[in-house]
Amino acid sequence: MKTTKIIQYIIIPLLTISCSNTIKSKTENEVTHPKFVVHPEIHNFGTIESGEVATFFFKLTNEGTGVLHIDSIDYGCGCIETVLKKDELKNGESTYLQVLFNSAGVWGNVNKPILVFTNSEEKEKSIYISAKVNNQLFN
Repeated sequence: MKTTKIIQYIIIPLLTISCSNTIKSKTENEVTHPKFVVHPEIHNFGTIESGEVATFFFKLTNEGTGVLHIDSIDYGCGCIETVLKKDELKNGESTYLQVLFNSAGVWGNVNKPILVFTNSEEKEKSIYISAKVNNQLFN
């Protein structure tokens, strides 16, 4: 009888209090969303000579409230290389995407897309480089 009263008046209330503090559901305000912003979205190298390697840094920023993950970068061309120092950005953080364009064997007006894939609402963002490449063989 004494054990039943201890369980009823002491242990059950303690369990109820401790469990109620640990169980929380996310409200709409607690849900986080990363927001991927690139500045600028287009870069023009201007006029360059065939064989030059031109470099530019795009600034990538997370303007959202959740952690932004840069999952992959696709440029679909052997004339482009990219270097990304950081692939995870907390809210407010930025990093730079270095784009190297090797104009060897290229001529004329060139426009190349670079696709950046993230976990933001806009899963895929296109950024662009362009140049006018002079090639002595074709001028």
